[in-house]
Amino acid sequence: MAEHYLLNPDPEDLALSVAQRALLEARSQQTMRAGSVYIPNGDGTGTMIGPLAGGQGMADWVGDTTVPPRPTGLSATSTMGIVAVSWDGSLEEETPPDFDCIEIRITLPDSTVQALGRMSAAGELASGSLTPGQKVTVTARSYDRAHASDGSPAPNVSADSDPISVTVTSVIDDEEFDRINQELQDALDQMDDLSKTVTSIDGKTTVSGNAPTTQDAKGRPEGAMWTQIDSTGKVLGMWVLRDG
Repeated sequence: MAEHYLLNPDPEDLALSVAQRALLEARSQQTMRAGSVYIPNGDGTGTMIGPLAGGQGMADWVGDTTVPPRPTGLSATSTMGIVAVSWDGSLEEETPPDFDCIEIRITLPDSTVQALGRMSAAGELASGSLTPGQKVTVTARSYDRAHASDGSPAPNVSADSDPISVTVTSVIDDEEFDRINQELQDALDQMDDLSKTVTSIDGKTTVSGNAPTTQDAKGRPEGAMWTQIDSTGKVLGMWVLRDG
């Protein structure tokens, strides 16, 4: 019967081969990165720990493809040329354990979308200055903390919340403007010296020959107006004062 060396190695050669391979394996482990561990969560997702989790060392909700519930409990108002959006922290369904945050978005009349910001809990966000009179639409969407198999963020995103339509109000509406004008005229009628400073009883309207200082704003009601005039009664400037 023919004898094949590879199938029937000499016992001494076999021992030497095994030893050499063990040595090579040991040497290779000296420079190899530590292994990664994947821990199943029992719901089809898992947690990756180690190099494969990316720079953070651990990535949770790996493989999660479940979209989070839409945000609810949103409200929006406009004042002084901005839009303020409040959220009570609620979602359309029970908040999932991997919930991360919601993102508030404002859509302008020309369909331009502005991201107002993100919140992970109840709170309020305000926009920058917007054009008075234009109608904008406020929506929000939810994000979770899902990761891809390589540890990179791969959040699932909900559908948009029910839209809220808001009309951007001006710094002063027509009714308020008429009130200020009347109080300004009343203050002028009372002034025997246009270099003096006269303030209405409710503190909302002040006429002065000087511009306001930081100290002048102390104790003023919200939206108080300060008007500076010259010696002839000509208006030189108007300010909206806020306490603090």
